[in-house]
Parts: sequence; C-alpha cells; structure tokens
Amino acid sequence: MMLIMFSAGNIAGPFFFRNEDAPRYVLAIASILVFFCSGLLCALVLRFYMQWENRRRDRVYGVLETADDRVDAMRMGMHDKTDLENTDFRYVL
Repeated sequence: MMLIMFSAGNIAGPFFFRNEDAPRYVLAIASILVFFCSGLLCALVLRFYMQWENRRRDRVYGVLETADDRVDAMRMGMHDKTDLENTDFRYVL
C-alpha cells in the first residue's frame, strides 16, 4: 500500500504544478499532503491490523511462551506456508 501511494503521488504530482498557481502552488502542496497522509494512514491501519491479528492468534492458537515453542515456530516458518496457513506465525512489530 505504501508503494502504491508513493507511486501514485509521483505520477500525479507533476500535473498539480500549474503555471497559474505560481509562486505558492497551493493545489500542488495540498495534493502532496493528501498523498502523504493517505500513505501514513495505510501504514497505521496495517500496524493496528497486525497487532490485532497477533492477539487473535494468541487467543485462538495459544501464546508461544517457551524457547522450545519459538524454535518449533521458526521451523514451521521454513515450510512452504503463508502466514495464514502457519498457525505459529506472528507479525514482528
């Protein structure tokens, strides 16, 4: 999402710098601010989603408390499974 917002801002940005808006370019600066804030919002939403998902996984599958549990979880991470398939997976925040 961050890359998409960054790319969209870079593509659309030059079109907002119009000659009639010189020298302050209010429209351009406002559009840059909107893209920046939407990227920041995406990052915050992703952060809270990952935190929520970690808590949900701890509640459903149990907390990885001991070192042996963590080693087993790391070994499961080496299998060809996604984060949705691996019940021991937790997002690093």
